[in-house]
Amino acid sequence: MFLRSIRPGAARRLYSTARSTPEFIQTLIKSEGGGYKLEHGGLIDFPVNWGDMDVFAHVNNVKYLKWFESARVNMFSKLAEDYKGNVEVEKFMSSEGVGPIIRSVNLAWRYPIKFPDTVTVLHKVDRIESDRFFLKGIVISHEAQKVAARIDECVVTVDYHKGGIKAEIPQPVRKALEDRMDGNS
Repeated sequence: MFLRSIRPGAARRLYSTARSTPEFIQTLIKSEGGGYKLEHGGLIDFPVNWGDMDVFAHVNNVKYLKWFESARVNMFSKLAEDYKGNVEVEKFMSSEGVGPIIRSVNLAWRYPIKFPDTVTVLHKVDRIESDRFFLKGIVISHEAQKVAARIDECVVTVDYHKGGIKAEIPQPVRKALEDRMDGNS
């Protein structure tokens, strides 16, 4: 559904495998408590643009939020791809029923990224409640080989057919999210 809009060749940056993951990224993922998996989607080997910097000669803080947003959408798109044929999961990122909306974020900047650099942005499912789930995310600077930012996100589910009112997470979506939690697929 959303994967059709990805530019040719970009899928390599979205869906990588642990075999091709640089050792420093594997080490950082472990130091962050594990659970971050490149094969679950995100922004992989994403180039920092010169125009991403602000007057202080580092990447503008708002850009981190945009990176996390793109990585989250890519993660949901990969979820739909992995559960192809499951209608509830496939339409989760559409306005065709129950879908996600960000309720809150808590972003902690740890290191200023500058051009030129490449980043990898990943999410993991932290916990799930009846009508919301919580994600953790990291931005990894390839140049510095360190975590440059961390985010905690609360994502609630709403029914877009009923005007965006709060809704339970559909059971197939819940199962797919549970499968993404640390220790599962």
